[in-house]
Parts: sequence; structure tokens; C-alpha cells
Amino acid sequence: MNLTRLGAALGVTIAAALTAAAPPAFAAPASADLDFSAAPPYTGWELRHENPAEPVVKDGMINLDERTQLTIAAGSPWLSVSNARGWAVHTKLRVDPATPNAPACAKELVGHGGQVGLVASDGAAPTILGLNKDLICLKTVDRVINLPMNTTDRVHSYRVEGKGTQLRLLVDGREVAAVKDWSCQVQGQKCEPAPMVMLGTGDLTKAQVDHLGFTAG
Repeated sequence: MNLTRLGAALGVTIAAALTAAAPPAFAAPASADLDFSAAPPYTGWELRHENPAEPVVKDGMINLDERTQLTIAAGSPWLSVSNARGWAVHTKLRVDPATPNAPACAKELVGHGGQVGLVASDGAAPTILGLNKDLICLKTVDRVINLPMNTTDRVHSYRVEGKGTQLRLLVDGREVAAVKDWSCQVQGQKCEPAPMVMLGTGDLTKAQVDHLGFTAG
């Protein structure tokens, strides 16, 4: 897969995630949620940032500067769920109005400057939600859906749900896009999509994040 940058560091992180082997199925329901009532570090999560200073946490929100990634830790049982039972990746955030304009998502473009990215699944069936100032996009291995939206006016909730061959994108509790024939293929053989949670900012991109989480059925 030809990966481009969601900022230099984020591009490397996405590439590593997309090539990681899917973990075995986990037998029990699980959830992991971050509501930013305290400063980092956060147990079970990894925070990477290029700014020497730690991201500022204030009034229950974390302020992410450019080239910052917040990822659920490798080996977490929350990432070992069965796609057949279903899962959801969700966040509440506001893209900073000072973020520059960015192009719409394209099939060959994973992430770029001016965009916040939420990686919801990895392996051979990557699913990425991109948040520009004036649009959101849902990108899978074989399609891209761009939708106009003002992401800078206030905090909005975003939720990507996966179950079997179905994907749904909900914004502020309302379904705005769906994929009915989502599939995972490696050399012509079916595989199991692997849920993941990674939120990252590209070059010159900032965001105020109220919540980040993952829920497994």
C-alpha cells in the first residue's frame, strides 16, 4: 500500500499498524475510554509528540499539537476482539480553526498536513477517518467517501462501527455514511479485520480532544 504522510511521524506509525499481524480473537466484551480529566501518561495508551512540551490538558480536554499521536497500547486485549461480534472506535474533538486548508481524501492518500486522522482498523482492511477543516472522509482499502462538514465550530462526536461486512460512520449520533460490503483479503484469501485506535495530527494541524475510546461487542 502506498502510504503518504499524516505528518512524518504519523505516517510511520500508520505504516507499522497496517503491517502488524492481527491478534487472536478475545472472548469477552471490552471497552477502553479516555476522558481527559488528568494530564498524561495514560495507562494502556501511548502518547507520541514532537513538541518538547507535553500536550496541555485543561477543562477535561487535551490539546494536541501538530505531529502528535495517541494510540492504544500494543498487546491490549481491547484490540483482540472478533470482528463478527462488532466493535466501535469513537472520539469527540474539535479541529483547531488555525489548521490550514487541506485537499479532499483520495484513494492513494492516507493522511496529510491539515488533517486529523483516526485509524479504526489495520491489517489488510485499513479504515481511516480523516478530519479536515471543511470535510470529513471515510477511507477503506477500496474506496473513499468525502463529506462536507465544518469540524472547527465546536466539539463533534465521531464514531466508526465495524461488524462483519458492515461499516458505519456516525457524526453527533447520526449515521452519515455506510459500507455494506467491507472485506479483508490477503492474496485472495479472506482474513479477519483487526480493530485499532490511533488518533493523530498532521503537519500544522491541531485539535482539542474531549474523548477517545474503543468498544467491543
